[in-house]
Amino acid sequence: MQLLDYLYQELYDPITMKKPGTLLLLFLAHFAGAQDLFDKIFVDQSWLLEHQNDRNLVLLHVAEADHYKKGHIENAQLIVPDEYTVTRGNLRWELPDSKQLEATLRSKGISHETVNVLYYAGDLFAPTFRLYFTLDYLGLGDNTFILNGGLPGWLAQKLPVTTELTNVTQTGQGKLLLTPRKHLLAMKDEVLARSKQSSTSIIDARKSDYYRGEKDGDGRYRRSGHIAGAVNITWRDLLDENKFVRNKEDLRKYFDEAGVDDQKKVITYCHVGLSATVLYTIAKALGHETRLYDGSFSEWDKLDASYLVETGN
Repeated sequence: MQLLDYLYQELYDPITMKKPGTLLLLFLAHFAGAQDLFDKIFVDQSWLLEHQNDRNLVLLHVAEADHYKKGHIENAQLIVPDEYTVTRGNLRWELPDSKQLEATLRSKGISHETVNVLYYAGDLFAPTFRLYFTLDYLGLGDNTFILNGGLPGWLAQKLPVTTELTNVTQTGQGKLLLTPRKHLLAMKDEVLARSKQSSTSIIDARKSDYYRGEKDGDGRYRRSGHIAGAVNITWRDLLDENKFVRNKEDLRKYFDEAGVDDQKKVITYCHVGLSATVLYTIAKALGHETRLYDGSFSEWDKLDASYLVETGN
């Protein structure tokens, strides 16, 4: 019981005076025994088959509504990007305010007592990683996981799906207290400062032709290229052709080749803060202290010349 006692202390909420339930602790104790962070973020198909009927599991099908209607994993409920992102000014995929996010999560039955598993429904897997970041930012990362392979991997193994709607009991008032972890967001001035520090790697998650400045986003950017000092790891390269996250050895090779060694802190960015969450999640899974530059290049490009842009490799 020493591990459960430890988790009680770590997850005790001094504001609500509440401690997590024993069932949740048993889940977290299982993951606490994992050898590395990778196994505390991604779950496999066999794990979900074993636990998909557990009463404290919230399974979220991340896609547009038409995907969900065609078939989803039993007990999954739909969450669409408009429920957890907003457009603010000219920036898309931004975080809504906490009250809006709380209402959304309560409508899905999410609380501090639930284990939340997210999966992507089709080829576009980045929104699922964006949702993972959002829940991590809100303080729910320790009990939120991504189904490796998503629905494509599930279907490839001929595992069952359904078209039946899932009954959801909304989380009651006071049973979900969000505690935003603002340090997970890097602002433009922090990015500028850390781009000059050897202890931090700024990772551009976009395709290499955007990174090198060969594309300008169909005229969207006035300064093509990348944040000065940033390295490039393209987000799509980190999953294989079957939409499974590559094994840890291959992932580490991508990071090593970009000069991101085990000791470096990481800040990720992309066009608008969507695909960068794939890098955010995987960098975290590899053990890096990681932040997201949510404004990304869409914001950086509009700043003054002191926020330098480079081209080429």
